[in-house]
Amino acid sequence: MKGRRWQAVKSSLMLRLSLRLALGVMIVALVVVTMVVLRIQHEMKDLMEGELERSALILIHTEADDRTLQELRKYEDEHTLGTVFSIYDNKGRLLASSSDHPLPLIGDDDTIRYRGKPWLAHVLTGHDRTIVLAMPESIQLDMAREVLKKLVMPLLIALGLLLPWTLWGVWRGLRPLSAFAREVEGRNNDDLSAFVTPVPTEAMPLQRALNRRQTEIAGRIERERRFIGDAAHELRTPLAGMLAALDLAERTPREDVRTRALGNVRRAGLNATRLVAQLLELARLDHAEHAALETVDLAVMARTLRDNWPGIEIIEQQPVAVLARASWLEQAVGNLIENARRYGGSEVVIRIELNGPTLQVIDNGPGVAPEVLPRLGERFFRPAGQKSSGSGIGLSIVRRMVELCGGSLRFVSPPGQGLTVSMTFRSATAFNADRQPS
Repeated sequence: MKGRRWQAVKSSLMLRLSLRLALGVMIVALVVVTMVVLRIQHEMKDLMEGELERSALILIHTEADDRTLQELRKYEDEHTLGTVFSIYDNKGRLLASSSDHPLPLIGDDDTIRYRGKPWLAHVLTGHDRTIVLAMPESIQLDMAREVLKKLVMPLLIALGLLLPWTLWGVWRGLRPLSAFAREVEGRNNDDLSAFVTPVPTEAMPLQRALNRRQTEIAGRIERERRFIGDAAHELRTPLAGMLAALDLAERTPREDVRTRALGNVRRAGLNATRLVAQLLELARLDHAEHAALETVDLAVMARTLRDNWPGIEIIEQQPVAVLARASWLEQAVGNLIENARRYGGSEVVIRIELNGPTLQVIDNGPGVAPEVLPRLGERFFRPAGQKSSGSGIGLSIVRRMVELCGGSLRFVSPPGQGLTVSMTFRSATAFNADRQPS
């Protein structure tokens, strides 16, 4: 139990964000302090160099007698930052020094070791003398420490106020996600409606993906419910016919009536078998998300169908390659030919057009009423007054197969003419050309 709690704490988004923000704030504060210290040291160095130059100019124009040197020592002690100077003549002999330990004669500005510590030295030559002045470099660090001492307490107070504010901001910012998580966790399994809790922009893709999945699941469940209901309804008719025919065959003393009744049982069984096969095919297609597409030549496929369906006329211009699934496309066109012969006339024409590219199945039957055309392809839909029996699933299977291949299905029935079913697909030639590297 403790292990799971600790794992939950470690995986907490709020904890991770809070720790990273707190660490970031402290790093920024440390960087700011470091920059301030470095800036102070730089400014102090400039100040020290300026002070040394100013003192050197005063000394270069001053007579090196005892009284003057005493006054200069007093001035340096009171008004400068621990400056020490030594005066040499043009032969390198020491004329005067503000300290019992004279500064060494050097040729140019430099950092020297004096009294065991680094000192910043400045040299000025003129009026037959050389002035060497120096200040301890520790002044820079001392001043930086003084400033840092004054910064520490305000900085700690600022961090003490900023960190709780940052944690509160993280908690406040994550509240929509917490509310969204509670909505998801508390949702009943039967409730497939969209999640509506407002979430930050960064979490919107997650919410949209979940809502899209909710919609897909709801649609799939609805299709399955409708499928089960429609299948039960459609199977009821042939099963009832079979039971009635069997009952008649058992009760009738006449042999011819019994023979007809058993024949009806056989036909009803065949219809039920065909219906079950179509239902299984439709269910399989419903659960298919996409098809493994391949290049199919519509002209070659049409000639194959003509060999399997004698009496079919083919109107083609030239080979037309499309993206589809060959087995599905052949089954779909076969269903259309079967429907055309069952509900249309005896003549069936397959026309292949380059534009689209499109494959059309045309019959010479009585056609379809305009108000019926939009409903063709609906599951278990059969137009009123239809003479031939059918389940109303064939066109649904065709539509689903064409959609899975990325195509479209269209029904046209001009007045006084038969029905034309057009299947339009993506051109394999254009698709392959688009995929070629430029």
